[in-house]
Amino acid sequence: MQQARLRFAPATRSLSRRFLSVKVCKLTPHPAEYGASGPVLGGDVSKIISGAPSTKTAVQHAGGIVTGTWECEPGKWSHEQSGDEYVSLLEGSMILESADGTVEKYSALDSFVIPDGWSGTWEVTEPLKKFFVVKGE
Repeated sequence: MQQARLRFAPATRSLSRRFLSVKVCKLTPHPAEYGASGPVLGGDVSKIISGAPSTKTAVQHAGGIVTGTWECEPGKWSHEQSGDEYVSLLEGSMILESADGTVEKYSALDSFVIPDGWSGTWEVTEPLKKFFVVKGE
C-alpha cells in the first residue's frame, strides 16, 4: 500500500505577500495636487493645429501602469499614442480622428481605449476632464 505524499508550496512567496504593505489607489476627480501643467504635448506647439490646448495632470498612481486625472482646454493637435490608454471622460467633449479618416466623438461618461501606436488628431471641443490609465509607455 502506498502512502500519500504531501507537497508544500515554497513558503517564501506566500509569506512575503502577507507581510508587504500594498495599498489600493482610489482615483479622485478633484486631486489635491496637480503635477505637470502647461501647453499640451509637453509644450511641443508644432503639433497644435488650432486653439490653445493647455493641460493639467495629476498622476495618482505610478507603477506598472500610470493613472490619474487630466484636464485640457479646447484645441486640436496631431497625436501619436505611446502605450495603451484607457480613458473615462468626467467632463467635456472631444473628437478623435484616426489617420485613416475614422472620426469618433466622445463626451462625459464615455469610456474608450486608445491603443499603442494610434495616430491622428485629438480635438477637445469643450473643456475636458478625464481619468486615464496608461500601460506600456
